[in-house]
Amino acid sequence: MTTANGGALLVVDDDPISRRLLAANLQRQGYTVQTAEDGQQALDLLRAQTFDVVLLDLLMPNLNGYQVLERMKADDVLRHVPVIVISGVEDVDNAVRCIEMGAADYLTKPFDPVLLRARVHASLADKRLRDAEQTHLRAMQAISARLQAIIQGAAIGIVVLDLEDRIAESNPALHRMLDRSESELVGLLLTDLLYPDDATTHAQLYATAVAGEREHYQCEVRFQRRDGQWVYGNLTVSIVRDEQRQPQFGIGMIEDITARRAAEQMREDLTHTIVHDLRSPLTAVTTSLELLRSGLLGELSARQDEVVQLAQSGAQRMLQLIDTILDVSRLEAGQMPLRQIAFDLSDLVSTVIRLQGPLASDKQVQLVNDLPTTLPLVWADADIIERVLQNLVGNAIKFTPAGGVVRVSARVAEGASPKVLVSVSDTGAGIPPELRDRLFSKFAIGQQRGRGTGLGLAFCKLALEAHGEAIWADSPSTQGATFTFSLPLAPMGG
Repeated sequence: MTTANGGALLVVDDDPISRRLLAANLQRQGYTVQTAEDGQQALDLLRAQTFDVVLLDLLMPNLNGYQVLERMKADDVLRHVPVIVISGVEDVDNAVRCIEMGAADYLTKPFDPVLLRARVHASLADKRLRDAEQTHLRAMQAISARLQAIIQGAAIGIVVLDLEDRIAESNPALHRMLDRSESELVGLLLTDLLYPDDATTHAQLYATAVAGEREHYQCEVRFQRRDGQWVYGNLTVSIVRDEQRQPQFGIGMIEDITARRAAEQMREDLTHTIVHDLRSPLTAVTTSLELLRSGLLGELSARQDEVVQLAQSGAQRMLQLIDTILDVSRLEAGQMPLRQIAFDLSDLVSTVIRLQGPLASDKQVQLVNDLPTTLPLVWADADIIERVLQNLVGNAIKFTPAGGVVRVSARVAEGASPKVLVSVSDTGAGIPPELRDRLFSKFAIGQQRGRGTGLGLAFCKLALEAHGEAIWADSPSTQGATFTFSLPLAPMGG
């Protein structure tokens, strides 16, 4: 039943004259109206059709208005249909009783058409609002049910966090991962389950996310199982906000990477062992080649000396590669000691440019030292920073075509903790798209010819992180790239 006003009304009255008069009045107002001459007929119609408002007489034989109202309010479907009682009895007690039983309003006969229209309109508006709320609620319940099904059936661990980082809900995958039940987890701070260093990192990231400084974040953490064993997990947390952008709760997804980490560690250990064991025989080879070239075992012909020199150069490059791999492993394990001193960065850059000069000349690349003369002293391990610059300048020359320019520059970045920012820029082809997301990962090499082992930039990143600093790359187009890293200023009097 629909009309221009969208209202379907049921008039219930045993008096045919009153019933027809009320129905006619409502129809003139644009409503669709049906009538019932007694209470039982009214209930039958209400259960068979949908009505927006019921106008109910009280004094009827067999099933009176009180009984109809009582049965409607006891019915889960009918209880939300507004009922306006229209009675010939003008009595306050009757009106109060009807309102207490759930009637929306109470009018007396003979009714005022204007007042009737207002009361019907108000009841209809309440019904429509209630229907809209119910529709919205059902939609939300359906969405919630689907989300619950997804959460409960997900293969990865999922946790719902309140704004204080306490666990409000968790799924079976997380229970299996940690060997803990939901009742054991609910109410705990997520940091209570994490390795101390990881707990600090997560707490800081979660606080910044709740404050709105970021929408989500990802970090690798270690969770403690019931048996005390540690589970490695990739934790991704997102903050859910309302329409006013106020934080409501956090959702964390945890991927168990324990097996992957164990395999990676096994590979790292094997690589380290093999590389370490290669060093001794390679050292013996280089020593033997030096002995051959020394003339102590007899003079070599020019051709023989050239071949031995070539072999010696190759062996030396292999030793350098072995040293780099071992250094990367030591940096990853935090086992490379730093000998930090205050030094003049300009002197170090001049040394690097002098050593890289022959390579630049061979490639017909201009190598420019663009450091200011007033640069303050920096505080770092000079030997390690020289190796970082050697890697960056060497790479820049390698990937810059003839006629291009490689420039080394630096500036002081002011702030609460001033830094010196050192940049190496080139006019080459830029960073390949397939490399941008994993540029500083170990063994990351692209499709360009002449790319090395993929360890140089990994070494740079780890070396700077060991200093508590960072390195990043900018390649806004296909023309050129700039690598920048930060260094702390030397302490006063350092």
